[in-house]
Parts: sequence; structure tokens; C-alpha cells
Amino acid sequence: MVVRNEGARRPDDARHRHACIVVARAGIAESLDNHPSTGRVQFNMPVNFPDGRQANYAVLTHLSNHRVLACA
Repeated sequence: MVVRNEGARRPDDARHRHACIVVARAGIAESLDNHPSTGRVQFNMPVNFPDGRQANYAVLTHLSNHRVLACA
């Protein structure tokens, strides 16, 4: 997948564009499903960290729309 900065508003912004290619193996979603979802949480205390599982699934969902499968 190639990610570009679509926020370029001026013609000279084009030279500041960045791209990223993400390469990953199959089975990431299954690995997330098999891993325990939470660690220890203290009672009556608010959880003060973001849910990494939700963040990972959100990124995987977004990237899956742009997936290119390898030739076998």
C-alpha cells in the first residue's frame, strides 16, 4: 500500500509528499484474536490508556481496503 499526503494545498507542497509501503504477513487479525484482550485492571479505577486492540483492528480494516495480494 502506498500512502500519500493528500493535504497538499499549494503546487510547491508536492515536493513535501511522503509515501509509505506497508508489508505484513497473513494472519495478523487471527493473532490479535488469539491474544488475551486485557491485562490487569484495578477495580474502581478508570482505565487511562487507549485500547490497542481497537486501534490495531481499525488500522487493519483501513489497510485491507488497499491490499495487494502476492502472486503464488
